[in-house]
Amino acid sequence: MRLVPCIVSLATCLLGYFFLSSIVILRKRLSTCLLGYFFLSSIVILRKGSTSSSSVLCSGADRDNCARPFVPFKQRYRFATRYSLLGCAIEKNFSTLLTAILCFLHDEKKFVSRERRLVKEDFHHRFCGPRNEASSIEKATKRMNGNETTTLFAITREPVDRFISGYVDKCIKEETWQHHPDSCCGCKRDVDCFVEKMYARIIKSRGEKQRTTFDDEHFFPQSWRCEFASHLRDYTILDFSSADSSAFYTKLLKLLHDHRVPDSSLSLIESSLHSSRTDHSTIQSEERKEYEKRIRSSPRIMERIARIMAFALVLLVLVLAYIGYRVYSSPTQAKADADDPRYQTLRISENVAFEDKSGSKSGAKSAPKPAAKSTTKSSKKKN
Repeated sequence: MRLVPCIVSLATCLLGYFFLSSIVILRKRLSTCLLGYFFLSSIVILRKGSTSSSSVLCSGADRDNCARPFVPFKQRYRFATRYSLLGCAIEKNFSTLLTAILCFLHDEKKFVSRERRLVKEDFHHRFCGPRNEASSIEKATKRMNGNETTTLFAITREPVDRFISGYVDKCIKEETWQHHPDSCCGCKRDVDCFVEKMYARIIKSRGEKQRTTFDDEHFFPQSWRCEFASHLRDYTILDFSSADSSAFYTKLLKLLHDHRVPDSSLSLIESSLHSSRTDHSTIQSEERKEYEKRIRSSPRIMERIARIMAFALVLLVLVLAYIGYRVYSSPTQAKADADDPRYQTLRISENVAFEDKSGSKSGAKSAPKPAAKSTTKSSKKKN
């Protein structure tokens, strides 16, 4: 009798796969990150242990054992007003460097004159601090003077990869529990203990007000961040992969180029991205390899992680398939005002050239065409 639900689960996986594949072929807008999510759901989310009477995870009465897709949570936004960029920072999703880059673009001259380095910035010693930060899209938009051409963007990461990176960084490398006993759920280096306690805390979080911990910020579902529940369609999404960071860097640099970030600033950012990783990077460590093998080979741990993301996966697949998963692919419009004198910041010489959206080259003194309105509406108007 158990064969029938197994066949149903497999059929569901295959239908979903071909559905998404057709969207990729026809629209070419779905990110590889989403496909990674789906493959994970195919393998682990729709399958339960053989001891269960049901083969579908998070369905029926089992829904209460899984995390909700969207729950109000602490948000972190960083902006660079002169370039009309508003980024949502999600811990372990390139957040340290994202914060550093948008801080640098907030005031390039001051950042350079103080001899700051992008890869040496961290949360407790960030140069800009609250000067370019906000806790909601509405507050950030107001501080950016309601700029309608602002691009709202976020960086997502395959959930298991994010979990492993966060766990190895905080609980193994930094051993944050040495100074804060409650950190890592009080489990120290016991990954099974940590997963069970974190799972229980996430399931308990139903939107009620509660104290947010350091662990929460690094391990709670990504779908709870960035006000995705009400603003998902407003976002440009960049997918980050620790295994293939070069593709992500290319998309990020194109986004900055599209917003008229000067060549010298782009060069500084690009050299920083390729020169070295931040202190929080784990991809090349032996600890990362060891714990990744342990986590991915543990059915119990993978089931818990699946329960954390299951509802968000189903909802994201449906929503993103409907609205189009907008992944930045190529420059389309200049969204920053190049006539602004501040645009000349850090220009090495007056003859430095940049490509405009038509592909022709203009000198620094040449004024590009006026900025066209973005299709992204400001949150103020939307709400």
